Amino acid sequence: ADVPQATLDVRGLESLRRALAAAVRSYRFAGEVVAEARPSARAPLAEPSLTVGLLPRPGPAQAITLSSFIDEVERSLRSQVLSIGAANHDGLRVLEATDVRGLRFRTVFIAGLIEGGFPLRTSRDWLYPHEERVRLQKHGIYLEDISTDTLLKEEHYFYQAACRATERLYLTRPLATSAASETVASYYIEELKRAIDPAEFKTEQIRGDLDTRDLMQASTAAELSTFLIRQSEHLDPGAGRKRALSQAQIKDLLARAEAHDHISNAAVRRVAIERERNGARFGPFDGEITNPDLRAMLARHFGPEHVYSASGLSAYGNCSFRFFAARVLRLEPRSEAALDLQAIDAGKLLHDILRRFFEGYRKQYLPGLDREELRRRMGETADEVFKEHERMVPPLNQRIWKIDCEIRKLILDQVLLYELRLQERTNQRGIRPAYFELAFGRASPASDPSSSLDYLKLERSRAGAIETALFQGQIDRVDINERDQLAVAYDYKLSQGAKLDDIETGRQVQIPIYLAALEQLFLPGYTLAGGGYYKLKARGPRLNQGLYRRMFADCTDTTKATQVDDAEMDRIRDEVRRRVWEFIDGMRGGHFRVQPSLGKLTCKFCDYSAVCRYDTYRISRKRT
Repeated sequence: ADVPQATLDVRGLESLRRALAAAVRSYRFAGEVVAEARPSARAPLAEPSLTVGLLPRPGPAQAITLSSFIDEVERSLRSQVLSIGAANHDGLRVLEATDVRGLRFRTVFIAGLIEGGFPLRTSRDWLYPHEERVRLQKHGIYLEDISTDTLLKEEHYFYQAACRATERLYLTRPLATSAASETVASYYIEELKRAIDPAEFKTEQIRGDLDTRDLMQASTAAELSTFLIRQSEHLDPGAGRKRALSQAQIKDLLARAEAHDHISNAAVRRVAIERERNGARFGPFDGEITNPDLRAMLARHFGPEHVYSASGLSAYGNCSFRFFAARVLRLEPRSEAALDLQAIDAGKLLHDILRRFFEGYRKQYLPGLDREELRRRMGETADEVFKEHERMVPPLNQRIWKIDCEIRKLILDQVLLYELRLQERTNQRGIRPAYFELAFGRASPASDPSSSLDYLKLERSRAGAIETALFQGQIDRVDINERDQLAVAYDYKLSQGAKLDDIETGRQVQIPIYLAALEQLFLPGYTLAGGGYYKLKARGPRLNQGLYRRMFADCTDTTKATQVDDAEMDRIRDEVRRRVWEFIDGMRGGHFRVQPSLGKLTCKFCDYSAVCRYDTYRISRKRT
């Protein structure tokens, strides 16, 4: 950005030099023409004077006052015209080969010396060099029909451009095109080699990026800064890589570059951060809190009085840095207005509709009732909830909102039909829907009347003392058999539920925590048949994921992939309990590492990927 101003200053300095020379010449000429004229009185002593006597001239030297000399210089300056045009940042003049006739340049660059570029290939030309084409023609093979006059004209343009250089001539060509196809060198290059023989023809391959081993290759301040930064990455003597400059030279040049503002302090800071991020261990720029005061603050925040949730622990198990950004820093992703119903709003509405509908048939056998009446009642409940939502949040587009409502009503109708079939299959066990939105540790008007304000408590023995963690949550639905005292927990999902591997590794801890809440707070004497996810989608199985006991397979409609024996059930729940305490210790210790559990798969729909800048190779090399 300073090039135009610097150019203007240089030209202004040249104008001032010319004005000074013109003023001196004018006084000298005046003294020669009117040598007989003599001053009638001496000039006042109060004003400094100078003597114009740079060259011998007839007559004595005449004293010229400084003010009159400055006036003459200013007159000479005003007589000059300093034209200011558009700045050429490249500093090069690009001409066609046909426009250089009669011109002379110290250095000439001829670019694009490839077959098809210079010389220009006609539409029927081949990729064979001219020499190959001529040699094949001697053997009776004619690859193309191209006029010899055209080739001679192209050669004339080439040699005319080459002869414009008085000191240096550079012939350049790309090794590959933008389409990554290899190019063929123009035969002019070989002809020129023979023409200047025995003079040396030096060939050098220039990379697209900066060569960090040769300082003299840097032609701008930005390239010099890049060179120094790259070389500074290998200041460690044990790095095992040969450096172009010594450690002292690199540090000295870096200091000079900073002093001349070639490298800003912010850039130096960012380089230091990137160097630390690329280290072998997790640091403060990979989600590891190292400041003692911040760690003490986190330990207090996630102390014994903190109340955890199943969704928060699952978020930490998937990616601790995402948990840190969303639940500790409370960074909210930018939301945009949408014409259709968002997934989170759709989930809340479906939850509310199912809760209101099933509350009217609590612990009842639905297949024994009028099916059409049930479907009509489900539709009326959906219309009632949709109208309430429309009054609170007016839709941006009324027609799209109506279409969304009808789609949700179709899904709810299919859910009801599936529910009827499910109760028919499990009728021998007598499992009936009993609790809806069963909350623990909190309560709201939409929660089940049997909800409890008591927290779920998980304990562990540590250093001879009992440590307790508090949890709150809300179970979407609980089906029970009061006669046999059996219970099954369900969590409504609009997407795929968690698999057994997700539960065991702590990526989804909702079901084990819900089962623990049923045992401790709501149904202490009941036998738990398991828990899983009830999918609210138009297609596919609805109870396809979860954690169920194999001996109670007739209580649910699940596949064998989600059924485990009692020993495996206890092992998985113990493992989840261990994971939960591991997550709690990580929160208290400030361990929010950029280490998603499933790598890029976890980051697929993350709102904070621009903040963490997760890189698989960089993170996989780190040690905890």
